[in-house]
Amino acid sequence: MFNLRSDLSAQGTNELQIHLTYFNQMRNYDSASLLNGPATTLKVIPKEAGLCEAKGCMFKELVSVNLTDAFLKQNLNDGFQLKISSKAGISTVVYVPPQYIKGYLKAVDGKNY
Repeated sequence: MFNLRSDLSAQGTNELQIHLTYFNQMRNYDSASLLNGPATTLKVIPKEAGLCEAKGCMFKELVSVNLTDAFLKQNLNDGFQLKISSKAGISTVVYVPPQYIKGYLKAVDGKNY
């Protein structure tokens, strides 16, 4: 699950937040790379261990990356993919579709894309 949000105090800055939920052991996501895009820095917001049952414990991590308006506009037609990697050696690829980017930019800018 993901969402984009805009920082009104920093014009042109958009934060993509990714909510990861999984079972077994904490993955500790620590790096991110945009496929066909610029390098980016992953920020870990909170992580938590939740309910434990017979099949294991549920874990949640919230991570984010900053994206520019220019990057979002460059990806209006095809969307983009972000690969998030963990210390445990597990990678997750998040696809942000063009429809989501267009809707987000319309809400922020008030223009149709």
